[in-house]
Amino acid sequence: MKTISEPHIVPSTYLDKFGLPADHPHAIPIPDGHYAEHAAPAGSMLLPQEVYHGSKMVKDAPMKLRIANGAAGQSGLISLAFLSAESIDIALTYHPAAEKRCKAVFRREYAFKDHFYLVGPKSNPAELNPRDDTILDMFSKIVEKGNEDDAVPPKTRPPVRFLSRYDKSATNIKESEIFIQIGQVPWALAYSKWYHQYPRFPLQSLSGASALEEYMLIDRGAWLSSPQSVTDRMTVYKKAEQFAGDDDLLLLPCHACLGEASKDEVIPKLFMDWLMSQAAGQRIVFNFTKNGETLYTPIKFPFGVMPSTFA
Repeated sequence: MKTISEPHIVPSTYLDKFGLPADHPHAIPIPDGHYAEHAAPAGSMLLPQEVYHGSKMVKDAPMKLRIANGAAGQSGLISLAFLSAESIDIALTYHPAAEKRCKAVFRREYAFKDHFYLVGPKSNPAELNPRDDTILDMFSKIVEKGNEDDAVPPKTRPPVRFLSRYDKSATNIKESEIFIQIGQVPWALAYSKWYHQYPRFPLQSLSGASALEEYMLIDRGAWLSSPQSVTDRMTVYKKAEQFAGDDDLLLLPCHACLGEASKDEVIPKLFMDWLMSQAAGQRIVFNFTKNGETLYTPIKFPFGVMPSTFA
């Protein structure tokens, strides 16, 4: 079983009216206070995005492994909450600081690397230089030009604006870290007018930035999953390199976290071993593509493959 960032929620109001067996084989209770942005009142349940039966489906087979794929959003933090509530066995998350502090995590493995992109309008009103500017230079230019445009609105080009999902997601945390590194907190009162707070899912946010000609930070998977009609209006100005070291500011590390409550369960432990195997899980990561492009960087390369041959 897995859950993803656009959840299948059964609200408690529905449960009260129509009911759902308490021992439903797939649903798990949502911790109070989570998924409130999706109108999930206390007592709601979460259904999985997918249920896998292996090579042969067995009716009423017990659930052997429960995985929450937090993705690069707030659902990563929610996945850790599910781990703490013992509702899942393994969480795939992108929040290293939160993972390290979660007492429910028994075993934590660096599973693969995703990457952030800084994207924006082709008109490039902030005059970013992809060849020479660092990511800190680019954020500094966005701040400087954004403030100038707020003071004197431009007449011949779109104003410089930065779209933030402003939703506690891994992307929101990353962009905040970068702004803080250049000494800026545009979300503080009174927040900067060029800082556009747009709390939506990644694909919706990218569509909004594309239509409004704004800059934003987006994860590679969301960029490659977006319609060409959206991405064709934009340019990738900076991205984490395929073999970026852990000090790259645009790196998006994913860790697999085995829950304390599942540490003695055979299947979850075997899955963790499989995921980190050079010949098994890491090969799957290596071969996974989106729109013909490799999406993730494995931590361990498959046998016979050197990073220099990895496109």
